Amino acid sequence: MNYTEGLKTQKVYAQVKVNASSEEVWKVISMPGNLNYCHPFCKSNQVEKWGGIGAIDFIEYYNGLHLKRIFKEWNEGKGYELIIGNGKQASAKVKWEIKPINEGESYLVIRINIIPSIALKPYPKILRGIISKLYLMPNMRSYLSSVVNGFKYYIETGKEVKVNQFGYNKMFSLK
Repeated sequence: MNYTEGLKTQKVYAQVKVNASSEEVWKVISMPGNLNYCHPFCKSNQVEKWGGIGAIDFIEYYNGLHLKRIFKEWNEGKGYELIIGNGKQASAKVKWEIKPINEGESYLVIRINIIPSIALKPYPKILRGIISKLYLMPNMRSYLSSVVNGFKYYIETGKEVKVNQFGYNKMFSLK
């Protein structure tokens, strides 16, 4: 899978303050299969290869969507960057970052650069802008908020996140 630089992207991000050290946050976000415990829309997170650049895993969402993630950067203790998609061309680049606040608090930040022309490829070109503005981006903002809150919940409580725990998202889940 390739990520083509230079294609038009749309950006979305979410950030949450976690009552845990950056080391504790890193321990969870760098754990193989972590989406199985922390992600409110992930039915299954299967790992093919883990740890460092070149790591690969697969997500199956509750609505049946399957995506592959390939890790392109791995900054020990700080975060990573990956590409995600389900074909030859990645539909987005995702950056996970940990920003320490003090010894017991950190921010977890996820930034996504979505390529609407890939993500919305099944739709006619003439409709993609409208679909992106009215459907894709609002749902991606909600999605990311739920994901960072899922990681916060798991890190702070040690309890697995439930389906749709932070709200339903029609792009990735079922009611």
